[in-house]
Amino acid sequence: RQRQMCIRDRLEEVRVALDKYTVGLHEEVKNCKDAQREAVETKQLLTNFIEEMNSTLINHEEAMNELRKKNNETAGTCLLYTSPSPRDLSTSRMPSSACKKK
Repeated sequence: RQRQMCIRDRLEEVRVALDKYTVGLHEEVKNCKDAQREAVETKQLLTNFIEEMNSTLINHEEAMNELRKKNNETAGTCLLYTSPSPRDLSTSRMPSSACKKK
């Protein structure tokens, strides 16, 4: 009879240990799922950030291309301002024949 009691007690100990082990496994699975969810969220945030940076880079490249195009269009244009010289103010530059009155 004592042997039966020992086996019964031992079986109860094993059942309790298995229950604790099962609870521990469930907790580990939950932690893994939480970590996986966080990894997916982080990956999505990084993907969004990379897409935004690529879009910004493309916009900057387009703006630079427009500036280069405008610069190339105006590269041959030269605006030169000169003030009148004293000589221009004192005498007419037209030929004397053009100044004769009829």
